[in-house]
Amino acid sequence: MISPVNDNQIYEVGFLLSPFLPEVEAAEKLESLIKGKILVAKGVVLSSLGPKMISLAYPMAKVVDNKKTVYRDAYFGAVKFELLPSEIVALALEWKRAPEIIRHLVIKTIKEVFVTPVVELETPDPKVAPNAETKPEIASPVTPAVLLDEVIDREIAGMITP
Repeated sequence: MISPVNDNQIYEVGFLLSPFLPEVEAAEKLESLIKGKILVAKGVVLSSLGPKMISLAYPMAKVVDNKKTVYRDAYFGAVKFELLPSEIVALALEWKRAPEIIRHLVIKTIKEVFVTPVVELETPDPKVAPNAETKPEIASPVTPAVLLDEVIDREIAGMITP
């Protein structure tokens, strides 16, 4: 017996929703406009993030019903999904035409989820004056990959030891 061929690709869409939506409605738009359209196109939602209100790095404009609106804030979210490549163009056009979506970006990706740990840097206490006797430490050049490996090793060691 021949098994069906799965030609689905893994995609991720990042999107900005209008800040004029109430927070509850922004979550509903994620379900209906993004995830709902993926499911209608016979796709499978793998994971999602947001929507979360953010300040934009620069003002963005969108014309809806012949009216230009400039946005300085937006709800940011992302959804990872699996879909046939033949369906992605039509889906992206639907998102482009949706008045609540300011901007979106669809990329082809992989199924695995990579979590990057957040490394907090020590900030000097402004109340404490630096000691004149101590020499400033000269930092050796460390590549991000080495730093990331060290952080991961510390996290694993913290989970293993009681």
